Amino acid sequence: MNALDINPVEPFMLAANPAKIIFGAGSLSKLGTEIEALNCRRALLLSGSFQAKEVKALAEKFAGHVAAVFTNAAMHTPTDITRNALQVYEASGADCIVAYGGGSTIGLGKAIAWRNDAP
Repeated sequence: MNALDINPVEPFMLAANPAKIIFGAGSLSKLGTEIEALNCRRALLLSGSFQAKEVKALAEKFAGHVAAVFTNAAMHTPTDITRNALQVYEASGADCIVAYGGGSTIGLGKAIAWRNDAP
């Protein structure tokens, strides 16, 4: 078999909800600027219970850019937690999502963003 015998790949397009990951010293100080760069006003700020204290302090510091805080992100993004976070997102009037933490929080953020087409 040579390269000419292989069927070409069918054309396709992938449109995915892009994520922006910001990491490193001083990153948190840019939260308001990053929310504005998304053409958004107020974010739902997500975390797991272990980061609740830090996230609540961050929400106070950027009160004008944070619509609500949800600190119950859990591994594997259980549907009841996702449903609760969606209710907080909708009730708060948030127009974007900020996930503070690791995989569980990022997964929850993606689940909410996918359902609301939110950045």
